[in-house]
Amino acid sequence: PVRIFATDLDDRAIAFARRGIYPAASLAALPPESIARHFVPVDNGFEIAKEARALVVFGQHDLVQRPPFPNIDLLLCRNVLIYFSPELQERVLQALAYSLNEGGYLVLGRTESTSRLPDFFEPVDRVNRIYRRAGARAPLPGILPSRPRPAAQVRPASAAPAPLSPLAVTGMPLLAEFETDRLPFGLAVIDRRYDIRSIDLPARRLLGIHGIAIGEDFIHLAQRVPSSALRSAIDTVFRNGEPSALEPVMTTDTATGEERHVAITCYPGRLREGGAADLALVVVTDVSDSVQSHRAHEEQAASLLHLVEANRQLLTANQELTLALADAKVANEQAHVDAAAAQANVEEILTLNEELQAANEELETLNEETQATVEELKASNDELALREQDLRTLTATLASERDRLASILQCIGDAVVVIDRNGDVVLSNGVWDDLNTREGGKVVPLDAHGERLPQDQDPLRRAARGEEFLEEFTTGSGDKRRWFEAHGRPWTDGERSGGILAIRDITERSLRLLQDDFIAEVSHELRTPLTVMYSSLELARNILAGHPEAADALEFVDMAWAMAQQQGSLVDDLLDTARLAGGGIVLTRTEADLAALVRDSVDAARLVAGDHRIIYDGPSGPVPAEIDANRIRQVLMALLHNARDYSPPKSDILARLTVDRGMATVSISDSGVGISPEDIDRIFGRLSRADSSRRIHHRGLGLGLYIAREIALAHGGEISVASTPGEGSVFTVKLPLKQAAPAAVKQKKKA
Repeated sequence: PVRIFATDLDDRAIAFARRGIYPAASLAALPPESIARHFVPVDNGFEIAKEARALVVFGQHDLVQRPPFPNIDLLLCRNVLIYFSPELQERVLQALAYSLNEGGYLVLGRTESTSRLPDFFEPVDRVNRIYRRAGARAPLPGILPSRPRPAAQVRPASAAPAPLSPLAVTGMPLLAEFETDRLPFGLAVIDRRYDIRSIDLPARRLLGIHGIAIGEDFIHLAQRVPSSALRSAIDTVFRNGEPSALEPVMTTDTATGEERHVAITCYPGRLREGGAADLALVVVTDVSDSVQSHRAHEEQAASLLHLVEANRQLLTANQELTLALADAKVANEQAHVDAAAAQANVEEILTLNEELQAANEELETLNEETQATVEELKASNDELALREQDLRTLTATLASERDRLASILQCIGDAVVVIDRNGDVVLSNGVWDDLNTREGGKVVPLDAHGERLPQDQDPLRRAARGEEFLEEFTTGSGDKRRWFEAHGRPWTDGERSGGILAIRDITERSLRLLQDDFIAEVSHELRTPLTVMYSSLELARNILAGHPEAADALEFVDMAWAMAQQQGSLVDDLLDTARLAGGGIVLTRTEADLAALVRDSVDAARLVAGDHRIIYDGPSGPVPAEIDANRIRQVLMALLHNARDYSPPKSDILARLTVDRGMATVSISDSGVGISPEDIDRIFGRLSRADSSRRIHHRGLGLGLYIAREIALAHGGEISVASTPGEGSVFTVKLPLKQAAPAAVKQKKKA
C-alpha cells in the first residue's frame, strides 16, 4: 500500500494540483505505454488516471507552524530551504527528521544540504542531495514563540492608567475577562500584522475558527470570509482610524451545522490616547434573522408585483377581446353579402368548366404526341451523354499520359528531345534546356579534334531524318571541353514524323578511361628503370659490404634501396589500380593460417614503426582460411602503415583478430587524429586521402585503401572504418573462412 501526501502553503497551488490535468507537451518525455496506462485524454491535454490520483492526498500545510506528518518513508523537499533563514532551516530539518521512519530517504535541492542538523541524516548521494535518516528519531519541534510586543505596550505596574477613548485598550486585550458568550455577537482583537490578540467563543463559532488561534493569522483562519475584502476593511481601520464594515457573508454554524449570515464591522483601537490605531476590534454579528426577514419581504414584494402585472395583462386581454368581438360582428355581415355573390360565381364557374372540359380533351391528345417526341429526344440525349462521357474519359487518359510522359522526361538524367522532320523541337526535358543554355543557346557538335561535324553527321539533323544511330561528339574547348554520346531513334505520330534524340554526358567516363590508360602505361614504364635500380643497388651493397672503410657509402646505398622500395610500392599500387580498371584482380586462393599471417604482418610493420608500439591481440593457435595470402598481407600492411602515418609519436597501434560464425574479423585501431565525417565517405576512393591538415606524415598516392577494399571484396568480404576526429580510427576487415568458389577468381569492375 502506498500513500502520498502532497502539500503546499498556497491554497491556489493545491487546488491546481488536485485537478491533475497536464498539457501534452509536459508528457513528451514519457513512453507511450506509461501515458496510456496512467493518463486519460481530455480536451486540452491529459488527466491523471483515477487509480494513480487515489494514491495522493493534497492539503495545505505550513512547514514552520504546523505539526509534521509522521511515519514517512520518502520525503521530497527540493528548493524549499533556500528561501528560509538559517534558524528556520534548522527547525524544518528537525521536523523532517521527526517525520521520517528509520532508514527513510530525504531528497533536497542541488543547493541545499543537512549540514545544520548532521546527527540525524547520513548522505547517500551527495551530488543529487539524497540522504537517509539515521540514529534516533528527532524530537518534535516546539511551538514558535509569539512575536514580541511593541515597547509602547509595556508600562510599570505602578504607573497610573492613561485616559482612554471608548475603544482604546491598554496592554494585551483579553476578552475572556468578560462573559462574551452571552452576547449576540462575537469579538476579536487584531494587531497590525493581522495576528489574533484575543477572540471569544461566538466569534470562533461564527467564523469557523478552531483551536487556540492566539498569535495566528486572522485573515488565514477566517476562511469563510473573502480574504481580500476582510484585509481591505482591517487596513482601512489602521490607515484612516475609522470603522469599516463588510457586506453580510453566509457561513455554517460549527455547532449546529446551520447556514448563518454574519456581518463584520471593524473598529480602531489605540494603546495610548492620541496615538495611531494599533489594534482593530472585529465585531462579528449574526444577522441571519434580518437577512431572512429581508428576503421574505423581497419575496412578498416580488409576488405582489407579479400579481399586479398579471392583473394588468388580464385587463389588456379583456380590451383586445372586446375589439375582436366587434370586428367579428362586422365580418359576419360581410360574409352574408359575399355568400350571395359566391352563388352567382358558382353558376358561372359551372359553365366555364364544361368549356374547359372540351379544351382539356384536346390538350390530352396533344400531350400524348408531345410525350412521344420527348421519349425520342431523351433516347438521343442519353446516347449523346454516353459519347460525351467516353470523350471525357479519353481526354483525361490522354492528359494523364501526357503528364506522365512529361514527368518521366523531367526525371531522366540525360538530355531528351523530340524533333520533327522539319527540325523543329516537339518535346524536350529540362536537361536539354540546361544543355543549350550552358552551350550559349545552341549545342554545336564537334569531333575529337575540335572540328565541327559535317551537316550530314549532325545528331539533330540525323534525328530529324528518322535515323537510328549511336554517335559520340564533343563541345567547347580547353578546360570547358566535354564529351557526349548521342542515341537516335525514329519517331512517328500520325502524319508527323521525325526522331527522338537522347544525349548523355560521358565526360567523366572519358576522362576516367584516359586516366586509367595513362596509369597503366606509366606503371609499366616505371617498372623497367626500377628493376635496373634494384640490380645496381644490390650490386653496390655487395661490393661495399666487404670494405669497412665504405660504411658511410653503404649507409647511402641502404637509403637509396629504401627509397627504391618505396617507389616500387607506389608502382605496385599504380599497377593494381590499372588491373582494377582493366577488369579486376586475379586471386590465387590457398589454405593458409590467417592468425600467423596477421602476426607476421605485425612483426614486419614493427621494423618500420619507429617509436610506435604495435600490439597483436588474437588466437595463438591456427585460423585456417582459403585466401590469397599475399593479397591479404598487402591489405594488412596498408592498414598498419596507414595507422602509423596518422598516429602521434610513441602511440600504440592494436591489431586484433576474432573469429565468429565462419567469419574472421581483423581490426586495426590507432589513437591518431581521426577522420572527419566528410572524409569517411570518400576514404576508400581512388587517389583519396584524409585532410592533409590532420596528417602527421603521409606517403603514397592515396591508392592503398582503394586497393585494400577491392581485395576484400574479391575475397567475398568487406572493409569499413569508424573514426572520431581527435580520438583515432578503427579499420575493420571481415573475411569468410570457407569459400566454395574456385581457387582463382576474378573480381569484376563495378560501374
